[in-house]
Amino acid sequence: MLDLHKLYQFHTLASIGSYAKAAGVLNVTQPSLTRAVQALERQYDVRLIDRSRGRSGIQLTDAGLELYARAGQLLNESDAIERRLRDDATSAEVLAFGCGPVLSTMLLHQISAQFAEGPPDRRVRVLVAPAPALLDSLLDGTIEFYLGHVPLGERSTSRLRQRFFARWPRIGLWVARDHPLLSQPRIRFKDLTGFPRLSTTTWANEMAMVADDDTRAMLDSTICIDDHPALVNLALNTDGILISVLDNSAAGLVELPVPLDADLIAVAINVVSIRGIPLSPRATQVLEELRRTYGSAASAAAIERSAKDSAD
Repeated sequence: MLDLHKLYQFHTLASIGSYAKAAGVLNVTQPSLTRAVQALERQYDVRLIDRSRGRSGIQLTDAGLELYARAGQLLNESDAIERRLRDDATSAEVLAFGCGPVLSTMLLHQISAQFAEGPPDRRVRVLVAPAPALLDSLLDGTIEFYLGHVPLGERSTSRLRQRFFARWPRIGLWVARDHPLLSQPRIRFKDLTGFPRLSTTTWANEMAMVADDDTRAMLDSTICIDDHPALVNLALNTDGILISVLDNSAAGLVELPVPLDADLIAVAINVVSIRGIPLSPRATQVLEELRRTYGSAASAAAIERSAKDSAD
């Protein structure tokens, strides 16, 4: 019978591409990981990894590639069965999902009231974290889905399903009221490069995929903190420029009058879940509530900004 534990170890190794790194993720020694893969090869009399000399990293054979693709589906199903069994073992219905710090600021204070008014046996757990931590929690079954993006360079994408959720509102550049740029009669894009640019890691990852070199050079963040209040505080007390989709005027920041090309930096928010495992009815319902809440928040922000632009 197929050993799911050894299969998981092989799949992790194939996803990461390095024995040393995979062993660290799995919390096992490299020799132990090697023996697990060799045991699979002996059990089915097949070579999964090409061990030719001179290769850097690992190279899967044709059989290894096929097993890797099928293993992802099988492990997903195994995770789903375990989650369902855990849910059935308790009388309470538990929904766990995640989002980044900026989305949590936009959504959670509004939608949490709906959670609180629900039946007491419907529990909700929300993980607020940067994308790499959210992805780890999704892959280990801690959460059912998250709102955000898949980190650049992630090799587990074959296990993931991404569906469009929404686009971020218009990006703004926010500074303290005594920022040197505000004293200039005209602010040019290249002026931004002379100051620290502050953002969450979500923005940094999205900017890395922008094709226009000039836009990327000017708007790429130099300081990333996945804590929006901390970013606001940093902008208030330094010459840093906060890159944010939120209206930060109430916190004492001023938006720089720099027009940004929305087409160049149209950032999407996705629903990231495990491929092959349908979302639970409760998750689907909460997603619709999140979409409505996000739409209302984004529309209100757009109207408020439009009024300010007209007044200026």
